[in-house]
Amino acid sequence: MGDSPNPVATPASERGALTSRGGTLSVVIVISVALFVLTHFVNAAYQRERAALAEHWLKTGDTDFAAGNAASAVDSYRAALTYDSTNPDTTLKLAEALARAGQQRQATSYLLTLLQEEPGNGPVNLALARLATKEQDSSDAVRYYHGAIYGGWSGQGQAMRRQARLELVDFLLNHNAVTNARSELIGLTADLPRDPAVIADVADRFVRAGDDENALRLYRDVIGLRKATPAIWSAAGMSAFRLADYRVAEEYLARAKGAGDNSVAASLDTARAVLELDPFARGLPTSRRIERLRRVLDIAAARAEVCKPPQPSTSISPAAAQMVDQLDTEKEASLLRQQLSSSRELDPDVTDAVMRFVLRVEQSGGQCPAASSQDSAATLIARNRQAEER
Repeated sequence: MGDSPNPVATPASERGALTSRGGTLSVVIVISVALFVLTHFVNAAYQRERAALAEHWLKTGDTDFAAGNAASAVDSYRAALTYDSTNPDTTLKLAEALARAGQQRQATSYLLTLLQEEPGNGPVNLALARLATKEQDSSDAVRYYHGAIYGGWSGQGQAMRRQARLELVDFLLNHNAVTNARSELIGLTADLPRDPAVIADVADRFVRAGDDENALRLYRDVIGLRKATPAIWSAAGMSAFRLADYRVAEEYLARAKGAGDNSVAASLDTARAVLELDPFARGLPTSRRIERLRRVLDIAAARAEVCKPPQPSTSISPAAAQMVDQLDTEKEASLLRQQLSSSRELDPDVTDAVMRFVLRVEQSGGQCPAASSQDSAATLIARNRQAEER
């Protein structure tokens, strides 16, 4: 039987070399890990430092901007961007500061870059709309305002969309685009908060747009919230007055004490005079209608007597022209009085003749003294009657 072969013995020198290489590798690994950890902490510290500097300059810019120092705010926001160049909020603030500092082109450039990255960004669209407004660029202003109204907002979206629409309404009204302004205002009323100040703001703009009907409806909402001030009573009363709702006008204007507007007192007196003189008020018997028509006729005739006719272009003297005019007016007024006195029924032709007489006196172009409340009431009655018959 042969002997089994002996395993090959590892020389001692080889074993030592292996051990040495293993130790070296371990050291390298430990050093590498240590360097990685050190690099991580150094980089993290560096990033924290950059973030802290960006935050510092951002806050400084906010303080400068709030203080009205736009130029300093521009420098601060730019410094913030050197430490955080990808922050869109800081870029937006820089653009707004540039705009306030009068650097419109640079502001627009920053904003358009932001808009390209996020077309539906509400704040960016609003900033661009405000720049377009300053440049009197109607098409861009409307487009960007709509972008703000229908765009995305990270916070207080409803309030900011409403603010954007109000600014658009003001822009349209300033450019006499009244029809478009009314459409935007109607869009606003669909979702108004129960905030008296907000409702009154919208109502005021309806007045500017010539829509007293919607204005009065909103003023009544404020009154219904029991938050009506003298200014609200006054505004509501004047809207009712222009709508020829003199009973409501009288009620509201009477509560507007302290509104500080002389026209309020004058309109209140006129509304009361209309309610007292109007021959077309509902529920009046015929005798009262005829009596009121006679009073309106007398008021117009008296005003005609004190109004001087304009200078004639003919050779006739001014005194002679005034005498002829007064004789014609007195003759017409006398004839109308006779017709009213001799009739127990209200003759539509006579009624229309009286209204035409009142308007002709008002439109005569003579040099008349300031109209009394009764003079104004007679004119309003005639105008409203004319409008109803069209």
